[in-house]
Amino acid sequence: NGPTGSRRTGTATVYVEVLDVNDNKPIFLQNTYETSVLETIPQGTSILQVQTQQ
Repeated sequence: NGPTGSRRTGTATVYVEVLDVNDNKPIFLQNTYETSVLETIPQGTSILQVQTQQ
């Protein structure tokens, strides 16, 4: 715990498992995605959506 009002930061690596079996790997529109999350966000809330080329 830091001083009142201080920011806490962290990082996470997320691995994506594609369940649709075909011969085409997904190509994401960005190499890296970043987002910020408030401590008060309700559990189960979507915090980031990524897209692939079609």
